[in-house]
Amino acid sequence: MFSSQPRTKVLSHARFRLAGPDERILSGNIGRFWSSAREDLARRLEKDAPHVFERIKKALSVSDWETAVKDMGAALGDIPPSPWPVSGVLFWLRSAESYFSSGFEKTSTKAARIRAMLG
Repeated sequence: MFSSQPRTKVLSHARFRLAGPDERILSGNIGRFWSSAREDLARRLEKDAPHVFERIKKALSVSDWETAVKDMGAALGDIPPSPWPVSGVLFWLRSAESYFSSGFEKTSTKAARIRAMLG
């Protein structure tokens, strides 16, 4: 009846280019510069995406970008996009912020409880 496979709640695999400061924060060789890039990302998310930041701040402390993206997905309860391009991950995080700040999470939780009762 219902699929047990996880479904993304945001447009996590869209391929968008973000212009301006977002792309500059994490562009180029993020793997080589992750230790400084994560600080910039944390500051930006804390200001612009507080709901996401609270959920993923532990993921920002890992030693490499690929692991960070996987841990972000786990913290957000979503399937993470490929860590490349970085702009896709940034779009995903912005979409997640819209999701969590709009209250859809509460609706989804209630729907999941109803499905479990019916299942």
